[in-house]
Amino acid sequence: FEDFGAKHGQISKQTLCKILHHLDSSWTKKRLEHLLDGFGSSQDINVDTYKFFDWIIHPQPSLVELPLKCRSERQRSQFLREQWEPFQQEVEDLLQSTAARADAGFSLQEVMPSHLRLRALTDKCRSLTETWHGRANISYMYEMFMKMAERDGHSGYLFQDIPQQRSEDGFVRVLDGEARARLYTGSKSASRRKCLALVGRMQQTTGESPIDNLQLPNLMRRKDALLLTVGHRIQQFFVWALRWKQRRIMARFPSECHQAAVKARARAMEEGNDSVALKLLVEHGCLVESYGQVPQAIRTQADEFIAECLQRPEGELDEELADFLKHCQI
Repeated sequence: FEDFGAKHGQISKQTLCKILHHLDSSWTKKRLEHLLDGFGSSQDINVDTYKFFDWIIHPQPSLVELPLKCRSERQRSQFLREQWEPFQQEVEDLLQSTAARADAGFSLQEVMPSHLRLRALTDKCRSLTETWHGRANISYMYEMFMKMAERDGHSGYLFQDIPQQRSEDGFVRVLDGEARARLYTGSKSASRRKCLALVGRMQQTTGESPIDNLQLPNLMRRKDALLLTVGHRIQQFFVWALRWKQRRIMARFPSECHQAAVKARARAMEEGNDSVALKLLVEHGCLVESYGQVPQAIRTQADEFIAECLQRPEGELDEELADFLKHCQI
């Protein structure tokens, strides 16, 4: 440091940058600013070399290590290659599987990944971004979650269908509000179709504005709870029975029969056969995976039958309690 002109233990930031760059070419002016910011002299013209060395060699116990984005190119590349890119691929695969379930006609409540899986990925995103930036940032997971949620059937549009513009740093997205309002208004009639019997699912409503998300009642009558829980179990048993029948049908096919061949062979057996299991093989070429793939007319009949079986007279509720339940379900 003395050879580079350090006098009385003081050295200019410009000279310090030259020294560090001479020792390691990855040291840039911006990187030095981050380092001096941690040291506490980013606003000073000169740096006290003695205090600086003491801070480097004997850091305070509370000193946070420099974020990985400020380290060497080798460390950054290794982190992106071994940790961030595999994480991105995992999330992308989850997005693709979500879209595949939606395209295959799964029930709306079965399209999205589980809360447990999303929570685990969010925690991983928080950990990785904290390592890279020095503080956690889950905006990537939020962006991907929005893309998944567009597939759950409750939105009348995809964000990619709306004119939009990104800020230079990519963190702000400006949408065409008028176009979004038109799409949102046009989707209300479709999204608010009501079924006579809500079996295995709950009625969802929007809040006071398009960004108020979807609301679910957190209190319900015993009858509604039975339709939700027991009704769902019966629906899953129905799917299991269909899969069992489909396996018996497919047992007649060659062992290595691809999807198109399954459709063709099932279609050849369809004449004069009203089997729902067979019709679903003709349509999908594979075992049914969701109650939502069952034809709408059959689901309606099944749901009405389940609702009728679970219908039980209820004792009269206290007027105040009845009003409270009604308020919670609006």
